[in-house]
Amino acid sequence: MKKIFAAFLTLFILGSAPAFARVDIATLPRPDGVELIIYNGADLTLVRETREIVLEKGANTLRFSWAGTLIDPTSLELRPLAMGDKIWVQSLEYPPNLKDMGLWRIESQVQGPVAFEVSYFTSGLSWRAFYEATLAQNEKTMSLDGFVRVENRSGADFVDAKVRLVVGRINLLDRIADLARRSSPYGRPDAPVAPAPAGLAERREMMMMAKSAMDAEYAPPAIEVQGFSEYFLYTIEGKHNLQNNWGQRLSVFSAPAAPVVNDYQHDDERLGAAPMRFLSFINDKAHSLGQNPLPEGELRLFGVRDELGRLSFLARSKLSYSPVGGKVRLLIGPAQDVLVEVSLMDFSSDNYSFNKEGDISGWSETKRYEARIQNTRPLPVSVEVIRRIQGEAWSIKDAQKSPVHQIVDKNTVRYILNLAANQALTFGYTLSTRHGEQVD
Repeated sequence: MKKIFAAFLTLFILGSAPAFARVDIATLPRPDGVELIIYNGADLTLVRETREIVLEKGANTLRFSWAGTLIDPTSLELRPLAMGDKIWVQSLEYPPNLKDMGLWRIESQVQGPVAFEVSYFTSGLSWRAFYEATLAQNEKTMSLDGFVRVENRSGADFVDAKVRLVVGRINLLDRIADLARRSSPYGRPDAPVAPAPAGLAERREMMMMAKSAMDAEYAPPAIEVQGFSEYFLYTIEGKHNLQNNWGQRLSVFSAPAAPVVNDYQHDDERLGAAPMRFLSFINDKAHSLGQNPLPEGELRLFGVRDELGRLSFLARSKLSYSPVGGKVRLLIGPAQDVLVEVSLMDFSSDNYSFNKEGDISGWSETKRYEARIQNTRPLPVSVEVIRRIQGEAWSIKDAQKSPVHQIVDKNTVRYILNLAANQALTFGYTLSTRHGEQVD
């Protein structure tokens, strides 16, 4: 964190001597540890850093500056990681004559180096998930790799940082970026000291609730349910350098052979004339997954084209958030090698009824349909044909040797057909509907 600590952290030792003993923190080694807990939904990141600080017995003052960063100064905390019964962090002051700077007052009964943790909230760090999947030639399994791209626009550099990502929604009253950019509530050198803005205490309380929820040492992956939120937290392996105004791709997981199901759906009223191809799998251990929820993200799908293992790009799809045990169904797009054509073969109307003016007030219609499905692929396929029916009163009769229809809801039926490689088949049904006035 060179922009925060290397340039602006200076320790002043206050004693009985007439002059200050000064130690520049920038000369110390890098922090022993930096941890980032990045919550994407609210532009919120909890930063923890451990650093060794040399103390003198008695009063010590630590100066901290957040100039040029999006740190929320009201969230700053400092605590000793050892000898806490002999070291007291008494206060954090915001002098009106020092812009973007605070002074920690520390009382110590010990002399020498002590490990401290500095923690605060910042904005400007974000992440998004994306996936790459490759179907095996038989399309029964796929390899699935998950990644995240972390962007750093916080104004600070983070070196050798442990990165944890949060999926969920914490209901903060304000975005942390707005808090960091607001005018100082403690006064400025060129203005009278002003009271803290309304709602500051409430905002700080909400942020501290979020920090408390993240504060334990998790054994990731894990699900944590709090009184104000439900979220999932997992750790990216290793340590990473996140430079300001840069992005980095980090690997999350790899599943080399996850079982999948390919299916096709024809719903001309909602999906168009061409059948749509879908790819489904379950986020559980039986499918070589299930270690953690899958965040929402873009998925690029490839297929093994030949025996040499060469790949071809198949589709780009969106993977919605999937909890452990959840089913994922990806829309791959219109199918070019599975054809469905539904034709109206016959039509008749009868059973008319008339109102007192002699106008037609009700009638019955009978329509006979024939559907042809052709699979031109060298692999077997499953096709779902959806038929939507207008009207409240209807009945349907399947033709001989046709599959039996399934009722989805009061106006929808479906047929499920399993076709072998390069197979074509037809089925039919007769639909009877009553329109207008009902006749007993």
